[in-house]
Amino acid sequence: MHRSINIHLNKKKMIKKLLLLIPFLGITFAMMAQPCVPGPQTTPGVYPDSATNLPHAYANTVYETVMTVFVPSDTSVGGVLIQIDSIGITGFQGLPPGFSYATNTVSGFWHGGQKGCVLITGMHSAVGTWPLVIDAQAVAAGGGIVLPYTIDYYKIVIDSTHLSIEMIDDNAFEVFQNQPNPFSGNTEISFVSDVNDVYSFEVFDMIGKVVYSEAISAHKGMNKFNYRSNGLTEGVYFFKIGNDKRSTTKRMIISDL
Repeated sequence: MHRSINIHLNKKKMIKKLLLLIPFLGITFAMMAQPCVPGPQTTPGVYPDSATNLPHAYANTVYETVMTVFVPSDTSVGGVLIQIDSIGITGFQGLPPGFSYATNTVSGFWHGGQKGCVLITGMHSAVGTWPLVIDAQAVAAGGGIVLPYTIDYYKIVIDSTHLSIEMIDDNAFEVFQNQPNPFSGNTEISFVSDVNDVYSFEVFDMIGKVVYSEAISAHKGMNKFNYRSNGLTEGVYFFKIGNDKRSTTKRMIISDL
């Protein structure tokens, strides 16, 4: 009798532990499926655009950048308005050795009217330019029309690790990857501003919760400041620097190793 009561109590405890574990597993799987956070853009398109292109990488330095994809709800083809079911990436060619990409959806597709993102990350020792070829596919609502197309105007430029004054464009806004990354305790963040202004600096966890925020008074040109992890647990985080006109988000990793 006592044995059956103990077994029953043990089963209840096990079920309780499993119920407590379910929300944690849900968060974990969500984090695994969300390698990036889409930008704040409100107009359909791919960001950064072809004129801005992707930020430069530096040899022997971890590179991370996020492309935002805002899928329109419809488009006009030959004067006919077509509702868009989804648009997605089916291939990504031309990345430097050691680089990879990941989308914030498992399929790599986003529905019409939805925003998504692509994380490009990696490290390579050679200096050079790598033209990218992105294979994409648009699917019309109803599944009747599938239109494959190619995006070939992006590139990744890897510069020397030496960041000279000549390389800085004072007339452009650019945020650089934090160094070191991964880091433990303290890391340096640099960005270029084209004006004297106050920028917001925010750190997000993988589910989008703001875990730190600060106002940064910037001058025109290169700006640098240190960020302390302030007791945050190990893992992947995102930091965003911006004002009311533009912003850039990058990923950083806190590690005790």
